Amino acid sequence: MRRQSKKWLSLLLVLVLAFSLSTASLAASDGTVPGGGDINSEQEATKGYTYSAPTEPMAVDEGIITASAHRAASPILGMMGLNATSGFGMINGGAPKDLDDAQTRFALGVWGTGLNDSPDPYYWNYFYNFYAQANGLPTVDDALINGDVAASPGMADGNLQEEFGNISYSLATRPQILVGVQTRGAAADDTSGYDEQLAAIHGFTSDSPYYHEGDENYSPELVSYQFTYLKDMIQSVYRLADAVKAVEKASGKTTRYGDVTEIAKHYEKYVYGLIAYVQEELASKGLPMKTVAVVTAINDDGTYTLADSVARSATSLVRAYEYTMCVSESLVDKLGSTTATLDELLTADAIVTINNQNISNSAMLESFGDKSYDGILVASQPATLYGITMNSVENAMGNAYVVGSIYSDVLDLDPVELCAYFYYHFLHVSDLDSVQTMISTNFEKTILPAGVSTTLTAGYLEKVAEQLDKGEAYFLANSESFTGPANENIGISDWHLALTIYFQNGENKPELLKSYTSASLAALAESGMPAYVYYQKDVAKAVVATEYVTLDALLSDAGATFAAGDSLSFTCSDGPYTKGDFSYETMMKRQRGVDDQGGLVPVALAITWNNGELEGGAEAIAALAKNTGSLRFVSGMTAEEKEGAQTAAGNRMPSGVVAITIVSPAPSAVASPQSLRIDGEAKTAEYYNINGENYFKIRDLAALLSGTANQFGVEYDKAARTIVVTTGAAYVPVGGELTVGGSDVSTVVLSDQTLRIDGVERALRAYNIGGYNFFRLQDLKLLGFDVAYDAASDTILVTTR
Repeated sequence: MRRQSKKWLSLLLVLVLAFSLSTASLAASDGTVPGGGDINSEQEATKGYTYSAPTEPMAVDEGIITASAHRAASPILGMMGLNATSGFGMINGGAPKDLDDAQTRFALGVWGTGLNDSPDPYYWNYFYNFYAQANGLPTVDDALINGDVAASPGMADGNLQEEFGNISYSLATRPQILVGVQTRGAAADDTSGYDEQLAAIHGFTSDSPYYHEGDENYSPELVSYQFTYLKDMIQSVYRLADAVKAVEKASGKTTRYGDVTEIAKHYEKYVYGLIAYVQEELASKGLPMKTVAVVTAINDDGTYTLADSVARSATSLVRAYEYTMCVSESLVDKLGSTTATLDELLTADAIVTINNQNISNSAMLESFGDKSYDGILVASQPATLYGITMNSVENAMGNAYVVGSIYSDVLDLDPVELCAYFYYHFLHVSDLDSVQTMISTNFEKTILPAGVSTTLTAGYLEKVAEQLDKGEAYFLANSESFTGPANENIGISDWHLALTIYFQNGENKPELLKSYTSASLAALAESGMPAYVYYQKDVAKAVVATEYVTLDALLSDAGATFAAGDSLSFTCSDGPYTKGDFSYETMMKRQRGVDDQGGLVPVALAITWNNGELEGGAEAIAALAKNTGSLRFVSGMTAEEKEGAQTAAGNRMPSGVVAITIVSPAPSAVASPQSLRIDGEAKTAEYYNINGENYFKIRDLAALLSGTANQFGVEYDKAARTIVVTTGAAYVPVGGELTVGGSDVSTVVLSDQTLRIDGVERALRAYNIGGYNFFRLQDLKLLGFDVAYDAASDTILVTTR
């Protein structure tokens, strides 16, 4: 696609705000705000932008997927990098009348000018056609169809146009994806709204003036667009990503901004990561949640009506309440009423009114009379495509702006930086000077919290990314605590987890060890090209992974071990996986790949992979590898299976893995029958065979290795219930070391104590027998010694080094 030069951006004419936005801290009785200037009518004005129009048309890249959405659903197309060929009321306020009118339309500035990293040619040409008309130039056909017809963004466009054969604007160009497809009054997941129009298209014949090539088989992907809550917005983005993937697979076409699944995950992280970050910061700093009042009306009697629900019937009026739910206490809960007097209202730490555009910042301050307010006031909103409190994916930015404003005085949060991050990553204004231009314009006359500036400082993108990462890490470490109505309504309890690891001991309930999002899982990934051969109906096939996480690395990070006697249990996206043998003994043998000469392949979870027939070679399969979001467990073959070739059915490769459980049989301990030699010298100690592995008291081992190159000291931190090991230190006996017998093996249970080696906590499986902790000898090799086994003499061989 041809890219317009950025040089003409210097011609960008900036006027004032499309929507005013005011945030006040410490509003004085005279209506002024210290450090912010007077509140005046100019700051309440509704004005727009003027963008320089494209002066030449843009060629359409036919390899980009086309789509249609309408009204507040339309920004989702630009965010995901689709070409928006048609729609109605797509541009805020309807269809522009002329060039001057068009140049004030924010949607055109974002998607149809050089502000954008990769402009939508249909928006671009729509804008260009106004310029062409104003200058007597020919217009172009490949431009957005923007009929000014009001309709819900979630419902199918039922406004039929005679010029298209009684087909709506949305279907006029036969887009590959339709967003907002419900029949009015139908269930949320309904997609039947276009059924009649599609049937009509299928009936067009080649001699019809309305016929398009392929009409008889035209079958676009239908995406239900839900917008009641932020979690609905997130789900809508994921649904669109799934539809894009389907079109990519069927047509080979793609999008303008890369992997749409990654965009969806990033969008989700922007919403949930910020919420979790605030909770983490409040917890780590010992700060209470602020009390927030969301005002929906100033009543004639001088009282205020407060929001206390996210009722489906009032989406646009209670969006701000949704923004504050997981990060604040509601004043309604403290008062026990949705009506507050002025004195009661002023006890809130923050007052938010942007949910109701009828309450301006000045009107709110005037209602205070001669009373002062020392909290944060958030009123109105910054300019966006549709509005951060309406039915649009832009609500993610609204959430960030409100939350950032409320906590800007006590946490390291900057609402302007959070909005700039949204512009950069989701509106794809990736030129930082252009981001600054948008911010300067949107917030030019905004009264911001103390210390917040419209001048973006270096590193703000990295700062926000780190905050989102920190929030994600906090959620993953505390996911079970994100429960309750607030978290469930906002959706954070449903954060899309890529993988969850559990441990199950015997018949006990599985214990959650760790959860991973796609980003945190990718941080563990290795790259390469291991190929896992299998046979299907006597045909040689393989799974080839180009990005993967080894089982060892995964379980180690989750604080788990996979030992003899254990097995793995998989839950996939379509339910439990019941095929194959996933025992420890078998898994460790399944490391044979396509070519034995290339060495063993790791037992792993494939992130980026592809499978296919081996006829073209593993390289050919790898060339088509993709990260589809579907994790596949891979483990190769045993040597015996490889010899048998066609006997390997490949059923040990579950796909769509969402959870792995390490299942350990109920422990059974017996005195080990094996002898022990350390550096060739026979030794005696108390050690047990548990599920086929030898387990030693760590103090016994320290005593046995005392004076060797691998000696270590052992202490016990009773308060922290932690065994502290220091390598290289001399062992100080406490008495009772190397005593044989006396432990009651019937008491064997998993130990709940922590092991810390040289200051680092190690997640090694240990069992408590008779009050003593026994560790697997193979795990303790990390202290520096080697372990081998002499089958002829049935002897454990420990060699120091």
